[in-house]
Amino acid sequence: MTPPEYIWGYKHVTGRYKESPEESLNAIVKQIRKHFDCDENTLKKFLK
Repeated sequence: MTPPEYIWGYKHVTGRYKESPEESLNAIVKQIRKHFDCDENTLKKFLK
């Protein structure tokens, strides 16, 4: 498995370490919704 630091770069990955879990979840949901048409609440339930 390829580490995220290799894919997106060390600075980008470690720069997100300060996010709260809720901020991180919102960023993940936002990114997934760019590629898939889905309801935000359903997606959040699936990810939790």
